[in-house]
Amino acid sequence: MATTILKNIKEAPKGKASQHLINSIKYIMNPDKTEGGLWVGSNSGVTPDEIYDCMMNTKKEYGKENGRQGYHYVISFPPGACDEATCYKVGKEFCEAYFGDGYEYVFAVHNDHEHMHCHIVFNSVGRMDGSKYRYVNGDWEKYIQPVTDKITEKYGLGRLEYDKSSKRKGKSYAEHSAGKADKFTWKKIIRLDIDMAVSVSNNLQEFFYEMKRMGYDMRIGKSEKHGEYVSYHHPAMKEVDGKTSRKARRDYNLGVGYTFADIKRRIMQPDKDIIPSDTIYVKDRLTTITEHKDTRFQVCAVMRYGQASQYHYFDLQLKEQIRVRQDLIGIDKLLEECNYILDNDIKDVNQAKEKLDAVKQEIKAVKELKSDKAYSDEDINVDDLGVKKEYEDIYQKLINARAEMTDEEYESLSDRLEEIEAEHPELIRGGFTAVSEYDKKLEMLYAEKRILSRIVKEADITESVVQRPPVNIVHAPHKMPEEKEREENVTESVTPKGGM
Repeated sequence: MATTILKNIKEAPKGKASQHLINSIKYIMNPDKTEGGLWVGSNSGVTPDEIYDCMMNTKKEYGKENGRQGYHYVISFPPGACDEATCYKVGKEFCEAYFGDGYEYVFAVHNDHEHMHCHIVFNSVGRMDGSKYRYVNGDWEKYIQPVTDKITEKYGLGRLEYDKSSKRKGKSYAEHSAGKADKFTWKKIIRLDIDMAVSVSNNLQEFFYEMKRMGYDMRIGKSEKHGEYVSYHHPAMKEVDGKTSRKARRDYNLGVGYTFADIKRRIMQPDKDIIPSDTIYVKDRLTTITEHKDTRFQVCAVMRYGQASQYHYFDLQLKEQIRVRQDLIGIDKLLEECNYILDNDIKDVNQAKEKLDAVKQEIKAVKELKSDKAYSDEDINVDDLGVKKEYEDIYQKLINARAEMTDEEYESLSDRLEEIEAEHPELIRGGFTAVSEYDKKLEMLYAEKRILSRIVKEADITESVVQRPPVNIVHAPHKMPEEKEREENVTESVTPKGGM
């Protein structure tokens, strides 16, 4: 029977945090196990050092060098089930289908044992948006299984079975980043803003003015590798703790078309797109919101979403420029809140608070019912019952709040889950989630609680939104100041040395 195993690569307790990662890469690429590197493939380099450096550069770009460093996935076949070439094809096609361009990876077929097996090491940090790979029990069957089955059945190898002894089940990048192409990261927002500034600028002075008007602080620097570059910082950028981030994004990390040289070239082109395509897409999503809105609270909720999704259409003050970009990062959550307010006819924040209290009480009642049913087994002693309860509590937190957690919180809880699984395998057998009817109810209630909590927390922001007439960018671009004043503004925002 073909099997799969997924293990995480933890931060090294001493010395270099990423030591386990480079060790794992070197191990799977061992020439003695891969016929001198014949059965090795990667999307991030050729040598172990190149692949490691590529992964570390992604971690450094997003400030996520600590915590879990990567993951080690093994696809193993019974003796005689397949040869090296077929195993290599399975590994290659799996990586392409499962990770795409989302994560750096390296895979290698080992033929030093009777059973052919493919090792895959991939980065813990996504290179497109900086998100960390996350998983919980049950994700493997949902997201990895269909991918592996399709590939192995294609080569007549049958279904792959997950090695239950490892107890860890992966969450696919496809699911983790479902709709990532439609979600907004700071990389994407900066690109959008550059597109807009380029579209209404006839020279660099006008371009820098437009970027400053949108709230950006810019620095010009030089690098031996990339030459002259521009770094962009916006006060809307937030750290995990909610404080304004001081980290700027350098243009050579923004992709083709966004380097300093590219921007100078684009500005001189006679035909320039006026509205970035991504903004148009988000604008269309506004139609998913019902038109029913009676109170100021409801109107402002819709307007807040509208300003974020179409922010290039509005002549916004700096404070609003900050808010709309923060809202744009969480546009899906904002849409969720909007729909909830309208669908449940929430007329003001007090009504939202009352609804939140009611949901909390319902969660408490369902948890009590579940507990009575789940822990009625007289054969389980008090200590084991406590361990089981701790495991279930952690599991529910990971399932219901993983998107809300910081990477540090998530990894800490996941590590504790692994400890319990290793120390109490007899309690884990069969799983702790058998009371499915209560779990499903709790999952829905927790989701509703998260929405209402955000609505209550952000009520002041929502109530403060004032509708401004949209700016017709095609026919009436932002009025530019006189040349002398413009140059003064540019001098304030762009300094020729250093970088952020």
